Amino acid sequence: MVEAIEHDERWTLMPTLLEHGPGTVRVHVYGSVPDGLSAGAELARKLAAVHGIGRARVVAPRARPA
Repeated sequence: MVEAIEHDERWTLMPTLLEHGPGTVRVHVYGSVPDGLSAGAELARKLAAVHGIGRARVVAPRARPA
């Protein structure tokens, strides 16, 4: 899924594929939220459909307390 990585000044979207069970496409979102989450969800749905994968998810890192 390296070819599907998206990066610009607003966010980085990094898809991964889990092949266990029906499979899952996960898109890790780094950067602008909530716009990045929407873009990540769209990319996850698109990649799941293209690759015939059963699930699509978006993962955003949590902010760490100071």
